[in-house]
Amino acid sequence: MRRGHSIAEQYSRQLRRRFRMWPTWLPDGDVRVGDFGRIENGLFERQGRLDGALSGLAARRTRSTADQLFASDGVRQVAVGAAGASVDAPDAKAAARIEFGRELGILVALRDCHETLATDPLATASELDTLRKEDKWQDGYCLVTGVVRAKRALIAIGSKGGGTLELSATAPVSDLLTCLDGEVRISSEVSVSYRALITDCTPLFRLSKLARGGELVLRGGDSTAARLVELDPMAD
Repeated sequence: MRRGHSIAEQYSRQLRRRFRMWPTWLPDGDVRVGDFGRIENGLFERQGRLDGALSGLAARRTRSTADQLFASDGVRQVAVGAAGASVDAPDAKAAARIEFGRELGILVALRDCHETLATDPLATASELDTLRKEDKWQDGYCLVTGVVRAKRALIAIGSKGGGTLELSATAPVSDLLTCLDGEVRISSEVSVSYRALITDCTPLFRLSKLARGGELVLRGGDSTAARLVELDPMAD
């Protein structure tokens, strides 16, 4: 990771590169379809929420997506059922030990994921264009048009000097993702910048912007009509 960037910016860059979506910061924050705001230094800064205000956002579909496990180069080792890991209760068992290297490391484990997408971009764009003409929508704004919701998530960020994070569980585990299905705790940590076990979270989302006047021309469509264009997370 490049020096001189905050942990939040580095987290955002790494996850955008891996998932081609926008990551929520802080990771336990709540992002919903209809949220709007600006991108600042690769991070979404929410300004408000239009959910319920735009009829075009009412049409949605939800689909199951694969579990996700990502470890950046700064994660030196993930040992499941690690011998010697600390436990914090008499009935607890060592579940996992995560070791971070000298480079700032990021680990993201997402279990039981579903993605919800707004499915009427033309109606949404038309309504946003009306708000723009009424000076209620600014050109720099972007809109959340899809979110990934995870039933359970583990997110950990080490420090540049290395560190460890240990998990304990009340039942044996076979891998880090299935570990999240049961009762799991953080039993110890050393030099960890951020760590969280989160239930029912929205760690990733999609952003779109309003395009007008030939910025986006659909075949056979009106080149002057407003359209929604999904933002490329790696465009910056």
